[in-house]
Amino acid sequence: MTERRRRLSGEGGTAGEGGRWSSWRKMEVVLRVLRGEDLDSQSRELHVTAAAIAQWRDQFLADGQAGLRRRETDERDLEISRMRCKIGEITMENELLRERARRAEAAHPFAVAEGEAVAATASPSAGKQYGLARVCRVLELARSTVYAHRQRALMPVRGIRTSRAQVLRLTRQANLLAPTRSGHAHGPKAHDGTITTDLPDRMWGKGGTATLTGEVQATIFIAVDHCTQECIGIHSALQGTRFEALESIRQGIREHYGSYTSQVASGLVLRHDNGSQYTSSYFQQELRFLGIESSPAYVREPEGNGVAERFIRTLKERLPWVQHFETVDEMERGLQALKQRYNQQWLVAKHDYRTPQHPRAMLALGPAA
Repeated sequence: MTERRRRLSGEGGTAGEGGRWSSWRKMEVVLRVLRGEDLDSQSRELHVTAAAIAQWRDQFLADGQAGLRRRETDERDLEISRMRCKIGEITMENELLRERARRAEAAHPFAVAEGEAVAATASPSAGKQYGLARVCRVLELARSTVYAHRQRALMPVRGIRTSRAQVLRLTRQANLLAPTRSGHAHGPKAHDGTITTDLPDRMWGKGGTATLTGEVQATIFIAVDHCTQECIGIHSALQGTRFEALESIRQGIREHYGSYTSQVASGLVLRHDNGSQYTSSYFQQELRFLGIESSPAYVREPEGNGVAERFIRTLKERLPWVQHFETVDEMERGLQALKQRYNQQWLVAKHDYRTPQHPRAMLALGPAA
């Protein structure tokens, strides 16, 4: 190829030594021309004919106009397609609504099987199937019922209707149940039908529960007298450890025995469940130091610790369930206030609707009372 032909076609030259001009390089030249640079000076600088640069410019402008026109056309076609789809959806729903109204007037609503048949039918206007989701939504059929109907059709039960309890009874009689752990035999009840006492400070009940604060989940430990129903001690903590579990017992010992020394509570029995805090060696050693006898309730028999459990229910109904606490310290103050209010004002049916402190006060007055 001669130098003249290369210059006319735009090949060779400064920007394309040994090769053809790239499209990006041509675009740079065209943009310089469009920004106002002289075409002849560009031709001399780049060793490309002015005709070639003009051809690049015209082609660039033509392609750009075509691209803009094509994009405008594509967006318009897309919008038309979306509108047609929306109109088709509305038309199909109107068809279903008219059929539903006609059935309602005839007092013959759609059954599940009929709804499935309609879902598989093509709309005469839109030319596509109604679909199960649309049919269930417009005709107010539960899709779960449709799926259950399909499952029963695949796996028929042969017309036998029964209940879970009856199936369980029959399989148990036929010895078809999987083996399970039945637990250990507990023997006779230790409390012989009652766990309350006739005198205070003979048995205390111990229990705990968890509740939420603004900080984190906290644990509440309580102690209750089995005779007077008094709240002996109450304490909240971020972590329900064996150390925190003893705090409610310590409160009761200091208040009702006057000191915290070895064997100070000799003769007192503590009823508790089998939680890890209460069965720990630290907790049991502290009870032995105070002279308290440990009396764990039977496993799977919460009624053995019923006094504490009943107080926990009252506690929940009066404080954590109706009042929100941001911190554990704030909840601790609320618990101490509840303890005082409960012991002084709560009416107990066992005491002829007197307060929990009434029996202890009567005993303090002696036989003359």
